[in-house]
Amino acid sequence: MRKGVIDFDLSDEIDRVGGFSTTLNFADRQKLRAITKRVHMMYFPADMQSDYEADRIIDQMGPETVAYLIRHNLEGKSDG
Repeated sequence: MRKGVIDFDLSDEIDRVGGFSTTLNFADRQKLRAITKRVHMMYFPADMQSDYEADRIIDQMGPETVAYLIRHNLEGKSDG
C-alpha cells in the first residue's frame, strides 16, 4: 500500500454509504424497523430501541435474511 492511500474494505464502504437499509423505500424500512424492534430488540433498554439501532441490525442481516424476515412476519400476521 502506498503512503497516503486509504484502503477501504467492503464493510467500510457499506458503513460510509449507510448500508443495506438505505436501499429500501421508506414504507419497507418502517415495516422492517418495527419487526426488528419487536423480534430482535425486545430485551434492549427503551433508550436503545431507536431507528438507528434497528438499521444497524438490519444492515448486519443482509438482503436474503431481511426478505425472509419480512415474508415470515407478514404471512404470520395475515394468518391470525
